[in-house]
Amino acid sequence: MTRVSRRGALCAMMVAAVVAASAIGHAAAASDVVKLDAKNFKKEVLQSDEFWLVEFYAPWCGHCKNLAPTWEKAATQLKSVARLGAVDATENQNLAQKYGVKGYPTIVEFGKDKKKPQPYQGGRELAAITGYVQNAAKSMPPPSATMAVEFDAMYSLLAYTSLTPDMDTKVLYLHAGGVPQPDGDGADDAAGAKKRKKKKAKKAAAPKWFDELGVKVSKAVKKQTAAAAKARRASEGEDGGEKVTPPPPVQFAASATADEGLKIATHLGLSPEELPAVVAFHAKRARYAVLTQADSNAAKDVAGFVREALRGEGELASDDAKALPIFPSLASKQAAERARKQQERKAAAAVEAVAELDAGNAEERCFGAQTKKTCALLVAAGGDADGDALRASAETLAAEFAKFPFSVVFASAKNAHRPYLLDTFSLPHGGDGAFHLVLLKTGKRQRFVAFEAVSDAAAAATHMADFVDGSVQLTRLEAALALTEEEADEHIEL
Repeated sequence: MTRVSRRGALCAMMVAAVVAASAIGHAAAASDVVKLDAKNFKKEVLQSDEFWLVEFYAPWCGHCKNLAPTWEKAATQLKSVARLGAVDATENQNLAQKYGVKGYPTIVEFGKDKKKPQPYQGGRELAAITGYVQNAAKSMPPPSATMAVEFDAMYSLLAYTSLTPDMDTKVLYLHAGGVPQPDGDGADDAAGAKKRKKKKAKKAAAPKWFDELGVKVSKAVKKQTAAAAKARRASEGEDGGEKVTPPPPVQFAASATADEGLKIATHLGLSPEELPAVVAFHAKRARYAVLTQADSNAAKDVAGFVREALRGEGELASDDAKALPIFPSLASKQAAERARKQQERKAAAAVEAVAELDAGNAEERCFGAQTKKTCALLVAAGGDADGDALRASAETLAAEFAKFPFSVVFASAKNAHRPYLLDTFSLPHGGDGAFHLVLLKTGKRQRFVAFEAVSDAAAAATHMADFVDGSVQLTRLEAALALTEEEADEHIEL
């Protein structure tokens, strides 16, 4: 390598190092500066209850590089009162344009109203940044003590372990105005579906008075816990020292939406007319008590209701407290969903496997000694029976009994082997029903049961269910079955 080429390579390496250093200046390991982009900005900043100061920078910007160490120190010093973030504006141009970024670095503050961010006009020194943020963060509302829960999260909310205190208390606010879910059979009207869809994305914040109660109670519990710990430390080592018991923990929550509130309420046996309501739970005792019609006019009643629950008094501590119904865990719901999808796949495969019986598939699908499934054979009752309707009935039965070992086939009115099948199973060449149903258990000793003149798939399903339950009597088939052209010629229906 020549001297010139070595110099060129060295320069290239130095340039690459500078670019790399500037690129990671805002994403150092264990940094308290949050790296923001178009994907996480909404969740991290706009949906946050915290005060945010966000720097929009460019990796090649000299002023940005100078600010980076100060920004890191400020983020660390302020992490208990605010969050500092950084956005690479060259990679997130739409985001930068949205917030009016025209030069680098541009610092934007997101305070109480995240929809109305303001440009930061303070100094760039560490003291100026920290002083400004500490003062501005005071305008932020106190952090909510109320967590939003959906029906699927109730199991986790009420879960406990052997270490859970006996009087561990959960206080839940249930919103009114939810839209009832469709019935178990899936019935629903268009208006209900439209209304539910419209309300689905709308979050329902806990009422201010309930949230304030939660903050007040949480602070009181925290204060009492600290006092109990201090008293316990003071009494350690002293004979006869009084045992100090800290107050039980408490968790405030509210239904995430009105619809979720109604789902939870329904599971607890409450009617929509009783909402809004406040429910107090003792998870370890598996008991709960309810205060209905808990609107803002009942705030004082709710406060008293909660105080009694925390003290182990009132309805929740009495024998009149209701037994807590089991809420499904997310894991069990996921398992049920997987099972449902698996069943759907089985049903689809079973429907796909439905076929007209003929000489080519009879051995494999129905008559063969090695066939491991029970053959469910639908034979057209009359010579003018609708073949499409017969196939549809066969597919319905295949889907309904997909989890059972059935092989569902049919013989339409035009099937050349139909007369042979009718004679073999002693079925009439006609009838009032849509089809005859034969359930043939294969193996070394073939046994069957035949049902004449079945009206439809629903009636056939009843017979198949009885077969599965073992409540039907089977008849042994004496002669081996086989579908051939000769057999078809011998049993031509006149």
